[in-house]
Amino acid sequence: MSCSSNLRMKVQYATGLAFLWAISFITNCIFRPIIPEDFFAPI
Repeated sequence: MSCSSNLRMKVQYATGLAFLWAISFITNCIFRPIIPEDFFAPI
């Protein structure tokens, strides 16, 4: 594996993590006031 493709994989991985984090953050901000706390308890 060359250095450039390895770097690209790391960038895609970091972008995916940031994307998932942003989705979970937005979902918490929007849905937490609506859904009861008991729904999030097992998670």
